Amino acid sequence: AFISDRGNQIGIWTVPFLGGTPTLIKMIVPDTKIAAVASPILKSWSKKGIYYEHENNFFVLDVASGEITQLTKFEEPHVPQGFCISPDEERIAYIDSSEGQDDLWVISSRGGNPLRLTNDPAGDVAPVWHPDGQRLIYNSLRDGTPQICLAYLDGRPSELIPLGED
Repeated sequence: AFISDRGNQIGIWTVPFLGGTPTLIKMIVPDTKIAAVASPILKSWSKKGIYYEHENNFFVLDVASGEITQLTKFEEPHVPQGFCISPDEERIAYIDSSEGQDDLWVISSRGGNPLRLTNDPAGDVAPVWHPDGQRLIYNSLRDGTPQICLAYLDGRPSELIPLGED
């Protein structure tokens, strides 16, 4: 699957793994002026659909029906980014700026109150779910150096994954 601007509309397309003609699944942004400001970003394709990030929110496209469901409804002052869906597709991780810092958050894919996993001045980016669905791996800028860290859903503090001297 991929996102493409064709005919002044942004849509989700698929193409066979070994090549072939692209097939439109769904047009998602009918006006490229909007897309020029905040182009949709394809995040993953799973059993439940194709997940994508657009204008600081997270969506899923049901491939069979062509229906799009908005999974998050963030508004200013929130500017979440880096969305990713958990392996069981029940939770969404993302980075949000709050109180002058970028931290890692998790929210149910059905809505509800978000859970803040990190709360420090280090700039956190690019969360990825661990296959067990109970931890997230993310990048954090600490003392001017990008570091790989691990965050837990059970409330334990996040920890640095040591990689070496440099």
